[in-house]
Amino acid sequence: MREVKQFGVIPIAYDTLVHIYAHYKSPKDKIANLVKDGALIRLKRGLYVVASAISEQKLLKELVANHLYGSSYVSLKTALSYYGMIPERVHLTRSITTKRAKRFSTPIGSFDFLTMPESWFSIGLRFE
Repeated sequence: MREVKQFGVIPIAYDTLVHIYAHYKSPKDKIANLVKDGALIRLKRGLYVVASAISEQKLLKELVANHLYGSSYVSLKTALSYYGMIPERVHLTRSITTKRAKRFSTPIGSFDFLTMPESWFSIGLRFE
């Protein structure tokens, strides 16, 4: 477990996990067992996060949203709630992207990505 604890709440790619458990006969089975035991949470195919019980840190939905579908940024009511600008509690994490709109339902919550023009993105980002 300590191998994955080092990542804290940062989402981990499957390839990274395979590299960490390369000394196992079957890294794929080890990863599947960690998910089954609740040490890892599968966010989507190829992307995992360490469970709070193992990392001893609170999972950050905003951080997960930024890794689920990029390039994107958390916005709308989610950002307003995060900064205490609205009294409502927000259960759906919404982000803006220049890609196709998409929705993810994960064990830690639902994530909605809405398509907006590039001009809505922050200054300093370059699209190539």
